[in-house]
Amino acid sequence: MDAQLYSNNKFDRGVPIRELAHTNTTKKYIPIWNELFFFDNSDDAYRLKSNVPIDWISNSIHTIFLGVIEGIEWYCIDISHISLSQKEEKQFTAIRNVFMHLNDETASLVAYAKGMMYWYKSSMFCGYCGNKTKSLLKGHIKKCTNKNCTHSIYPRLNPSVIVLIEYKPKDKPAMCLLNRSKTSSGYSCSTLAGFVEIGESLEDAVIREMKEEVNVDVRNIRYIASQPWPFPASLMMGFFAQTYNTNFKIDNKEIKDAKWYTAHEIEALTANKQLQLSKNDAIAQKLIEKWVLENK
Repeated sequence: MDAQLYSNNKFDRGVPIRELAHTNTTKKYIPIWNELFFFDNSDDAYRLKSNVPIDWISNSIHTIFLGVIEGIEWYCIDISHISLSQKEEKQFTAIRNVFMHLNDETASLVAYAKGMMYWYKSSMFCGYCGNKTKSLLKGHIKKCTNKNCTHSIYPRLNPSVIVLIEYKPKDKPAMCLLNRSKTSSGYSCSTLAGFVEIGESLEDAVIREMKEEVNVDVRNIRYIASQPWPFPASLMMGFFAQTYNTNFKIDNKEIKDAKWYTAHEIEALTANKQLQLSKNDAIAQKLIEKWVLENK
């Protein structure tokens, strides 16, 4: 599969620069206001606005170095505490509302900024002793200020598996089991997913989650691709996994409805707008599309 959206970080993360107190390099800033981003949408292109008001930069409560693009250092800043004008507020929007207008480089940069800021704000206090933390390496380490603790906190991810279950009988078309929900015109569908637990391999997590969510035993697990998913802090790892019968039972907690589909049914139903796949910024849709191509 091609690289997934939010994963094409074609810039230098500038690890050595994190250790420098000051540099003479030109700097640009990505303001984040209540988890929303500042875009210029005057021509529907949705480019990051490069002219950030000076007072936003000077009054930012959190600043994190991201990396270097064409010799320019990029930072994200938290301005959630600043009161904006109505005109300014309208220029801020959520990534997933405008991802279809962004190029890969911009999408990956803002996703990286979003994930880092979430971690930064969620690690303001030490999880061991409860004291405040201080920022080091331009926002890439948080260290406890308690001299009897000094615990260091690094940016964390929550690994998740996202799985397309397939059934391949010898004399009939292959089918895949999709999680689905009712819409006004039919159904919206996706693959199945869950978080990896401590002490599990990725394969262990696939087996456990599929059993928990739809009571299906899977094997022949095949890794497909991964995707950073900073909503708020996941890494999605996509798999195909086979089962040997069509029996399933939904858990009625995370999964309310599911159904087996052939590749032909998915193509026909989506063409008639009776079936909607996940948003096309998500690896779930790419997994389904790849499976359809392999099983037409």
